[in-house]
Amino acid sequence: MKELIILTTLLLLSYQSFAQQCSANDCPCFMKTGDRYIKKKNYKKAIFNYLVARDCDPKLGPTIEKKLNNVFSTIEKQKTALAKTLKEVEKEQAKNKQIINAFYFYDDKFALAYKNSKYGFINKKGEVVIEYKYTEALPFNRNTGLAKVNIKNVEKFDPEALELDDEDAEKSIQKEVKMLINIFGEEFLLAESLKELTPEIIMRIKS
Repeated sequence: MKELIILTTLLLLSYQSFAQQCSANDCPCFMKTGDRYIKKKNYKKAIFNYLVARDCDPKLGPTIEKKLNNVFSTIEKQKTALAKTLKEVEKEQAKNKQIINAFYFYDDKFALAYKNSKYGFINKKGEVVIEYKYTEALPFNRNTGLAKVNIKNVEKFDPEALELDDEDAEKSIQKEVKMLINIFGEEFLLAESLKELTPEIIMRIKS
């Protein structure tokens, strides 16, 4: 309410000298101009024109008062709506902060995330730091600084470089490859048992 009183006072000071130059015949024009500004949601100029119209023709007083009350009522409603929106935004921000805090961020930078059926890693800003490409993944280990991931072999597999025949290549390409990755996204093939030593892993060890 204080803001509306201040706004009205400033407008009164600004329009007084201008209104003295107007004749009674100009008043309806000012009122119509105010109506046009209302449609444009330019309430400051609308109020200015209404006050000019009221000052140069007192007979328009009741009509102008009604229009001014409508303007102030609209402004108050918009302020209330804005305050509600800001409150909702703050609530969502607090909720998002809680969600972020619930994530485990290795080195305060890397959290496991899931999107479009693939796993990747994001930072606290939600930015992707290691792309979504893994079919399975675990968070970075606190002790080793490595994360265990799986990826479709078709995305990593080069049968010619590994010198595999067609049969071995077909078998290997259908499997998911187990790997360890570091915070730079560098990938290291992983075999957790002798049975998991595929031709690809053996060839890479030899190289």
